[in-house]
Amino acid sequence: MQNSKRKAKCDVPIIIDNGRLFRTRENDYIDSRELCEGCEDRATTYRYKCDEGFRLNNNITMEYDQWENKTTCHGQKFYCKSTDNRINGTPKCMKDTCDYKNIENGYITKIHAERDSPCRSAEYRCNPGYE
Repeated sequence: MQNSKRKAKCDVPIIIDNGRLFRTRENDYIDSRELCEGCEDRATTYRYKCDEGFRLNNNITMEYDQWENKTTCHGQKFYCKSTDNRINGTPKCMKDTCDYKNIENGYITKIHAERDSPCRSAEYRCNPGYE
């Protein structure tokens, strides 16, 4: 008989104010920077999606990629902690109040505002003849 370890099981909210559970993934990798003390680096993770006009209010980290010369935003993963069988945070959806400013001699090419992420950003481009 193999000696197998039971994975942590959590009771998590399916419906949250202005959002819901979107996806569950078994045996997902948790980055050591997000991992609770004593928790295993493989866990069940939970992705939540907010209703239109709302965004997640979870912790974010910003990382600068020198090769692509851009900053990337990552939202906190919600996962089942192996130490106490509880989810590591409380998913909340808040009103999205981001305001993307117009710029002189330029325009917005893309707005990044996914409903399953707390991160918000916009890409701009200059009008012809401007840098």
